[in-house]
Amino acid sequence: MRPLTVALVDDDGLLNFTFRLMMSQLPMEVSLLNFSNAEEALDYLTVHKDDAKSLPDYIFLDLSMPRMGGWEFYQIFSETASKFIKEIALYIISSSVDKRDRERAVASKSVRDYLTKPVDLSQIQRILNGDCKPQVT
Repeated sequence: MRPLTVALVDDDGLLNFTFRLMMSQLPMEVSLLNFSNAEEALDYLTVHKDDAKSLPDYIFLDLSMPRMGGWEFYQIFSETASKFIKEIALYIISSSVDKRDRERAVASKSVRDYLTKPVDLSQIQRILNGDCKPQVT
C-alpha cells in the first residue's frame, strides 16, 4: 500500500501538535502537510495541481481561522478541485457546534464529513481506512 498524504489546515498550534502525534501512531505510513492558514494551503494545492505525489489524499479543514476562514477555502477549493490531477477528500474539523455549519457541510458535494473537535485517533483511522479512498484521475 502506498503512503497516504494528509493535509491539516488549522491555525491551532495544539491541534497541529496533536494531529502530528496521531499520525505517528497510525499503523500505516502517513505524510502530514501542515498549513497554519488557508491561503498557504490553497497556494500549495495550486502549485502542485499536476503532481499526484505532492497533492494530499485527504484534507482536514478548520472553519475558524484568521484572514481566510474555512468556508472561504471550501468555496475556492470546490471551484478548482476539478483541476487537480487526483481527487482529494475534504473533511471539516471544527470546534463549532453550530447546526448550520454541520448541515452546510453535509449538504455540500465536496465535503466528506464534519468532525467536531477534539478529534481522536479512532476517527482518523476510520477515515483513512475507509472504502472511499481518493483515486488518481
